[in-house]
Amino acid sequence: MERVPVKPWAWGLAGLALLAILLRSAPLLLLTFFLALIAGAALLWLRVCLQGVTYRRRFGSVRLFHGESTELDIEIANAKPLPLAWLRAEDELPKVLAIEPARLSASHRPGRQRLLNLLSLRWYERVTRHYHVTGVQRGAWAFGPARLLSG
Repeated sequence: MERVPVKPWAWGLAGLALLAILLRSAPLLLLTFFLALIAGAALLWLRVCLQGVTYRRRFGSVRLFHGESTELDIEIANAKPLPLAWLRAEDELPKVLAIEPARLSASHRPGRQRLLNLLSLRWYERVTRHYHVTGVQRGAWAFGPARLLSG
């Protein structure tokens, strides 16, 4: 069985609870209880925030010749009753494709770039972003992986 490390803030809450008991301070114990409740809710949120979230790419055509362009639709859906205050989607793409309008950043992998999408999703909401992709160089190109971050 693997040991789960105890977070420093959990030790702080335990110390605060012990102090409240030793001092027989009901308000301090109540404060400790509410802080533990908030921390537990935050941990639960981190565990379930990306469950039910889907990311899908759709291209207007499968093949693209030099100088031609096609549509790229990125669809992100939240299929659960919990809203997401923020969601960052990073998708790795070949650097030899021109994508507009897009927020692009460098990738740690050579010859790759990252397409960034930052958005918030309500419960059961679906957002589609539309891009134009132009083939600048010949070749067979792989897309992905995509990475979703939220909290």
